Amino acid sequence: MRSVTHNTLFLTGASIIQKALSFIYFTLLARTFSADALGTYSYSLAFTTIFSIMVDGGLTPVLIRYVARKPSEARSFLKKILSIKLLLLGLTSLAIIAAVYTIDAAFSTRSLIFAAAAVMIIDSLNLSVYGTLRGHQDLGYESVGMIAAQLSSLAVVISVVSLGAPIIFAIVGLGIGSAVNAAIGLVGLARMESVHSAEHMQVIETSVLAREAAPFALAGVFARGYSFLDVLILGSLTNFATTGSYSIANKLTFVFQFIPLALAATIYPAFSKQIAADDQESARKLWTSSQKYLLFCAGLIILVLVSLRLEILGFFGKAHTDVATTLILLALSLVFAFMSYPVGALLNAAGKQKFQTIAMACTLVANITMNLLLIRPFGSEGAAAGALVGNIVLFSVGAWFAGRHVMQLPWKTVLRFAMIFAVSSIVAGAALAFGKPLIQPIFLGGSLMQLVGIGSLAAIGGIIYLALLLALGAFSKAEIQELIDRLKKRV
Repeated sequence: MRSVTHNTLFLTGASIIQKALSFIYFTLLARTFSADALGTYSYSLAFTTIFSIMVDGGLTPVLIRYVARKPSEARSFLKKILSIKLLLLGLTSLAIIAAVYTIDAAFSTRSLIFAAAAVMIIDSLNLSVYGTLRGHQDLGYESVGMIAAQLSSLAVVISVVSLGAPIIFAIVGLGIGSAVNAAIGLVGLARMESVHSAEHMQVIETSVLAREAAPFALAGVFARGYSFLDVLILGSLTNFATTGSYSIANKLTFVFQFIPLALAATIYPAFSKQIAADDQESARKLWTSSQKYLLFCAGLIILVLVSLRLEILGFFGKAHTDVATTLILLALSLVFAFMSYPVGALLNAAGKQKFQTIAMACTLVANITMNLLLIRPFGSEGAAAGALVGNIVLFSVGAWFAGRHVMQLPWKTVLRFAMIFAVSSIVAGAALAFGKPLIQPIFLGGSLMQLVGIGSLAAIGGIIYLALLLALGAFSKAEIQELIDRLKKRV
């Protein structure tokens, strides 16, 4: 059993590495295949991801809870969960087949969807295996598995690109990665003592499990819905070429989600402790500092993505520069997406997770409504606008519940910081616009020189952005000194 600190360090570090490798994987696909092929690939993965909720059914969090409470009965719990999942897997497979033929998908699209469904089956096993290990508070195998899986998939996609193979083999690569991940998880499971202990005959009624899993399943439906339905609706109402270009813009913003995720994992236990002690002042300070950190990150990311949108999209292929406006809208939505994480952490820590679920439901409704209204006339820009509105709803509704049922939130302070970061980002972006022609010739070279040019401009913009923040007093001398002291202690 590992400490919480070790587990957080392992999983956060592994998540960052996995995201980086995943981005390289996707970049190779985007630069190699046409927008139409990339759109079919993204559509197929989104299609099966939506159905994957049916396979898990919210059972993994319940499994983690049971194993954490009674590690000696892990084998019994896992056996029960897997027996239910096998039934759900059969029903889900039938539902996928029926849905594929209902939408009258082309043969090539059906092939990709069925290949992605096979990957989903392996991943559903991984959820139960790693859920058992999480209940045992051992995240080391999961951390290694994440990286090994992504490295395996990346190796396959490099071969696919080198040999000029069809894009379906990229999904096969995902399946190989999932199989590697499963193997590592099973090794961890085999070494877990509670799995080999005498199996207790405690019987858990399926109805009890269903009742406990329902809230998690519902939250999963909402989260997966507003994360992936835009790709499905876009592919259904427009064409796969538009979907492919949109997927690139979406990937460029989604890749940064590890920032608020890592923060939420850190602040959730702190919020729980502070709220239990009725220390609202400390919780309020933590919430404010968290929002300040996320605003800083969002401002820098928006600065780079918006100012260098044509250069970045051009790196993936000139055909994708048409989604420049889409990238702007998705980048702006990051502000509200990032700020919603401390809100959710606060609600969950206070035992008000039902309000977070309501906020997610409102987000899903808003997102679907906007997509159905805007995608047909505006294409990918309509989908991006739906994402922006959805994230605004998620943050606003969640924050309203948090302020009403947990504690009063320091809106004036956060708004003041938001204005400072916005002004700094805009001014730095304007400076980049004037200075960009000086370094523009670099982009006429090969891929490596294009990356050097983008990286150089991003670094210049970041330095200007940070200088403006310091000049406008976004960070106090005490905060800067505290950061320096912490860095010295770790050196």
